[in-house]
Amino acid sequence: MKSAPRVVCFYENWARYRPPLGRFLPTNIPPHLCTHIHYVGAGVHAETLRVGPLDVFADLVTGGYRSTVELREHNPDLKVLPMIGGSGQQQDSLRAAAATAESRKQLAEAAVEFLREHDFDGLDVDWKPPHAPEDHAGLLEALRAAFDRDTTSTGRRRLLLAVELTPHPDELREHFDMERVTAAVDYANVLGYRYQDVGPYAAGEDQIVAFDDETSLQMKARMAREAGLGGVAAWTVSLDDFRGFCTGEPFSYDPRSQGWHVGYRRGRPADNTNAAYHSRLRRQ
Repeated sequence: MKSAPRVVCFYENWARYRPPLGRFLPTNIPPHLCTHIHYVGAGVHAETLRVGPLDVFADLVTGGYRSTVELREHNPDLKVLPMIGGSGQQQDSLRAAAATAESRKQLAEAAVEFLREHDFDGLDVDWKPPHAPEDHAGLLEALRAAFDRDTTSTGRRRLLLAVELTPHPDELREHFDMERVTAAVDYANVLGYRYQDVGPYAAGEDQIVAFDDETSLQMKARMAREAGLGGVAAWTVSLDDFRGFCTGEPFSYDPRSQGWHVGYRRGRPADNTNAAYHSRLRRQ
């Protein structure tokens, strides 16, 4: 039976440091807006391969992790996953973790410990190319194996595994073993915001700000449905009109239209894709 469309909302922990009108906390997220929240605020230590917060103040001291998972008290079906990787030094950490079978196992076991400690539902891996396909797939397989072992030994619900993918076919062919990736993960997000923008935009001098309105979001949602994708994803939920300045109502557009990535269900690539396009999508 085909699953309900997935609405993945990314939340970045640095959104709390904006000036007051733009400051966004996990408690600003309506509990039923998303089916999955990916918390951008976890990392891998390059030497110890331990998994932990990227910003102790935002994630632990002020309760970023706790506040996000507590949204499930209002929506028990909500899934919360931290994201590791991203950019910069964290890409080097993932490269170190994937270097050998032993290092992959070490990271995977550390990930299970971290996820269970903070009551997360799974893990999102954002390891951007270039990387060797066998290293990338091997890391995902090690995580999946550790998640399966954890469920077998504890009886707890299996942790979810998600992955970020490039939207460019040449990069996919060169850097990703898609058969192994789709066998390991529960779903994937394609970084569709790297396409050219087709939404409305405002420009001045050397600056441009792209955004979506109801029409552009409907276009993207329709494209996701017609392509048989598994849902939509938004980078990031904190960039939405969460105070209702534009329409008078916060988050006024249907969340199932706020798409910008793409993903796969384990073993069923076509209908497991999360169409996450943001406001940069090449006109077809």
